[in-house]
Amino acid sequence: EVYHHHVQDNPPFAYGCYGPNDDGSLVTVEQCRAIYSDCDGNLEDLTTYEGTIQYDAWCPCWDGSGLGFNGGGLNTGIDIVPLSATSPSPTVS
Repeated sequence: EVYHHHVQDNPPFAYGCYGPNDDGSLVTVEQCRAIYSDCDGNLEDLTTYEGTIQYDAWCPCWDGSGLGFNGGGLNTGIDIVPLSATSPSPTVS
């Protein structure tokens, strides 16, 4: 019997869920979070020399946002859509 881990270049380095789904599509963060009871939404602040982010302790489900430390994703299950630095300001009418 062989046991192996899948790894990647960016944090968190190891995958929590991998697929594909039965239809061949990728497993979503929401599907992954539904599998693990540790993805309970009780968020903690995690602080390093790079700053502070919110973190769901023991939840292995990370998004591909790149908004975490060192270009990693987040595991909070909160959809965060970063605005580009060149986004136009809303107009007032």
